[in-house]
Amino acid sequence: MRKMMVLLLTTCITFTSASVALGSAESKPKDDLIELSDEFTNKDSLSNWKLHHEVEGWPSQVEVLDINKSKPGALHLIPKTGTWYGDFRGVYAFKEINGDFIVTTRLKVSGKQSERPTGIFELAGLLVRQPKNTTASNWKPEQENWIYLNYGTPDTANELVLDSKINLKSQFTYTITPVATDWIQLKIAKVGPWFFQFYKFDHDDNWTLHRRVNLPELPKTLQVGINAHGNTVKSFSTDAKTFNETVYNSKEDHADLDVEFDFVRFQRPVVTDELKAKILKGEALDREIVDALSH
Repeated sequence: MRKMMVLLLTTCITFTSASVALGSAESKPKDDLIELSDEFTNKDSLSNWKLHHEVEGWPSQVEVLDINKSKPGALHLIPKTGTWYGDFRGVYAFKEINGDFIVTTRLKVSGKQSERPTGIFELAGLLVRQPKNTTASNWKPEQENWIYLNYGTPDTANELVLDSKINLKSQFTYTITPVATDWIQLKIAKVGPWFFQFYKFDHDDNWTLHRRVNLPELPKTLQVGINAHGNTVKSFSTDAKTFNETVYNSKEDHADLDVEFDFVRFQRPVVTDELKAKILKGEALDREIVDALSH
């Protein structure tokens, strides 16, 4: 398993929303992304989402996936064995977006019979991925390009963490940050080639800027959505192609992950020309980023 793990225990940046919103524009044009949002109150809205396995022709790794049915007012997801790193794949529901965006979700992860998942690397959250021009029938390695912010267990089931991962040409790095066990909101904003990750628990008044990453390798049109993966250990002894085309149905092979997504909301970022110029140069201050992008 090719990986580089960095235990991230640095202080993240939090600012009050009462501060001056330096990135707010005086007038806001009509937001064409709002209509992509889903509050998960209509069971039929599942058809508005593209499913990774259907788009690329892989077997389904889904055990439960429904909206406002098994969990009222939520998208309920229980995955089978699947994972996201390198060339490996897991469950992913997305919408295609061209240009800059902000995507926000609120979710809770647990085990099927426990407060926390009992396995390692049982996670769910937001994934932004480059569309592929191959399918399962003509799959090639080293073609996965994406960034995610996930919440769940790390290499121990004793805690929950934020897992921020970058996967380029199927080579990946990630950071792990221990956090509380609770409902959590995650946000990824894209401005030009820059991606900003935020999080907020329900008891928090303000968003925390978790990470900023410059990824000029990713194209303008991207898949943006929610993912889940579990029983990652199965991938440690399996090559990616075999893993991706196999549905593991034995009791031992199932992920112990139960996820509720409360909503997924899309919007265009609204920033001044001055702030956008600073963002593109990598010179924007944390306070400016939080004020402009964490609404």
